Amino acid sequence: MLSYTVKNNESGFILITVSVLSLVMMIIALGVISLSTSQSISNQHQIERIKANQLAEGAWSFKYSGQIAGSTINPNSETIDGKTYTVTINPPTADTGPFSTETYSIQVQY
Repeated sequence: MLSYTVKNNESGFILITVSVLSLVMMIIALGVISLSTSQSISNQHQIERIKANQLAEGAWSFKYSGQIAGSTINPNSETIDGKTYTVTINPPTADTGPFSTETYSIQVQY
């Protein structure tokens, strides 16, 4: 015949252990959420930099082809995915490049 004995352990060891484990798991979860959020923000900034770089290269091509055609039109701003990118092309003040070539400065603000 089987007999069961019930122990009345009232020291609270299990309660303390569960509380500590819950706290540790909560801290780990908050760390993972924080890391994930900061990685997402960093990725978004990298995407914006890539868009700005592509827009600057396009502005340079636009300016170059406009000079060949005799036009002085500069590209203005572009709205990509709801964010406005403003292109500024600064003409050279002197022959600043190698072999006395003109160097243009293209800046994209977003």
